[in-house]
Amino acid sequence: MFRYADHALLKIGYYFSESALEIIKLISEGMDSRQIAGELFVSVNTINTHRRNILKKIDKSTTHELIIELQGKGYL
Repeated sequence: MFRYADHALLKIGYYFSESALEIIKLISEGMDSRQIAGELFVSVNTINTHRRNILKKIDKSTTHELIIELQGKGYL
């Protein structure tokens, strides 16, 4: 299950744009950058930039860490 940012989620410290949230959702479903780019009709470079920015925002180095962190915080 995926949750968009609401008041309760904002209190735990992370805020993501709608596009970043959609990318996170697709990552959590096991999609890679190429697949996500095809799904969202954008370039792979755009997806990779979003992925880097998302990881930097929550100070993680891998998408696995990202998913574990966000599941623990209630985002996913």
